[in-house]
Amino acid sequence: MSKSQALKHFSKPLKAEFEKFLGLEVIRVTQDFALVRLPFRKEFTNPHNSLHGGAIVSLADTASAIALSTRYEDGKFFTTKFIIEFKKQAKSDCFAEARIKDIKKRFYFIETKIYDIDEDLIAIAEATFFVPNKISDISR
Repeated sequence: MSKSQALKHFSKPLKAEFEKFLGLEVIRVTQDFALVRLPFRKEFTNPHNSLHGGAIVSLADTASAIALSTRYEDGKFFTTKFIIEFKKQAKSDCFAEARIKDIKKRFYFIETKIYDIDEDLIAIAEATFFVPNKISDISR
């Protein structure tokens, strides 16, 4: 998929209800890359008034999936492993930059860096996605 096709594809609103609930916004998509914003909302904070880790994980997972969608627009893939290391509390909007880093057979390895509005590093995530050849591969 070309860059212009990817940008056109993601100019549409997000489809998943959970992503809409979070208010995620796709800022930019190019081949193997996605930049997604999570707005800071009081409803998504923890007792320390910073964004809850679960909201940040959702942002990272969604950005990773969008980066992979530049290769597989039909979305027939799923997360098999997800690791995140938090570096700092987030007290503002957050931005996820997801990039495909490696491919081994049908497994895609994606690194996502989460930054706050001041461009301070909030977290680094590593996701592994599996892309089945056909639907029957999913049940194995």
